[in-house]
Amino acid sequence: MKIDQILKDIADPKSIYSEIMDNILYPRIDLKLELISEIAISYLSRPKKIEKVWEEGYGKYFFIRTVINNVKSNTSPFYKNCIKTDYELIDGWDYDIEDTSSQEIELKIEKEEKLKKIDNSYKKINKDWFKAQMWDDYYIKGKTFRQIEEDWDIDHCLVWHTVNNMRKDIKKNINKKNKKG
Repeated sequence: MKIDQILKDIADPKSIYSEIMDNILYPRIDLKLELISEIAISYLSRPKKIEKVWEEGYGKYFFIRTVINNVKSNTSPFYKNCIKTDYELIDGWDYDIEDTSSQEIELKIEKEEKLKKIDNSYKKINKDWFKAQMWDDYYIKGKTFRQIEEDWDIDHCLVWHTVNNMRKDIKKNINKKNKKG
C-alpha cells in the first residue's frame, strides 16, 4: 500500500483509525486533527519504512503505537505543541497568583527543591562532554531524541541510552545522599 493511501485511510473519519484515535485521545478528541497532522509528518519523513510495515501486516499495530507515543510521550512534538500548552489539563492549577492556595504553593516549592537536588547531583556525577551535550539538548533545550539525532547526525538510540544512563546515575547519587542523611 502506498503512503498516500495509508494517510487517506488514517484521515478518513469513518475508518477504524479514526476510532482508535478517539479512544486514545479521549477526552481530548478535539485534538484529533493536530494528531493526524503530526502522524502525517512523521510517516512522510520515512515513507518506505511505513509502506513496508503496512505490507507486512503490522500497519494497525504500528499506527496504535504511533498514536500512543504521540499522545503519552512528553517529548513528542504533538505533546509539546498541543497538550502541554493546555496548562489546566496538565496540573489542574490556575496560574493566577491571587487564587493560588497554600497547598499548591507548597507543591511548587517541593518541586523546586527536587529540581535543585537533581541539579546538584548532575554537577557531581562523572560525565564527559558528549553526555553533558545530550543531557543539555534533551532536558534543558527540550529537544526530542529524533531532533537530537538530526542535529548531531547520530542514532537516536544512542542519545536515549546516554540520557537514560545519566538519569540512573543522578538517581543513584540522590539515593546515596538520602541514605547518608
